Amino acid sequence: MRRLTAYYLAAAILVTGCEAKDASPASAEAAEKAETTAAITSPDDNFDWDKWAAVANENPCNWLTQEELASVGISTPGQYEFSSSGTRCVWSTPDGGRLFSAGIVVWPGGAENLIGERKAQILETQKGSLFEKIGSGTGSVVAIHRRDRMNVSVFPNSDRETAMIHINGIPVRNDPDDVKEAKRARLVGYTELLLNKYDLLS
Repeated sequence: MRRLTAYYLAAAILVTGCEAKDASPASAEAAEKAETTAAITSPDDNFDWDKWAAVANENPCNWLTQEELASVGISTPGQYEFSSSGTRCVWSTPDGGRLFSAGIVVWPGGAENLIGERKAQILETQKGSLFEKIGSGTGSVVAIHRRDRMNVSVFPNSDRETAMIHINGIPVRNDPDDVKEAKRARLVGYTELLLNKYDLLS
């Protein structure tokens, strides 16, 4: 996102390799880990600045239409909020309780820290833990659902960006199981609508 980017990292990344001399299982495992690391540390060739900017430079309350929001169970108008860390839209229940939020977060420490968080969460998805991807993650973004905290981090597949999308299902500890699952379905449904509408998965 050109408007929120604080600085750019070096554009050239040199990738080198060498032929393995040791064919032992240990060396094969090391080689596999190296390939995995390389795959998640390099900028994605499919990243599209224009697609990303269409979302990141827009008021989050305007990302989806009221009809689209209603399809995932959000029937009230959202409230726009601005802070030093970014912008977001917050939807509330009729009695004023917070229901859902989505917005842009400018990552503390700049692009390097955002890259580090993206790598860490991608590695967590590979462990089969509480982190799971929404979509393949090979397009302009990688979206990761953290199930224990019921939120989604949408990272740009670019090493030059300093902002990301954060979507929060706003869980409550004492929610009954059916309420938790309804909130999770809303979170995932909203994320999929957003990513597909702005074609961020390709």
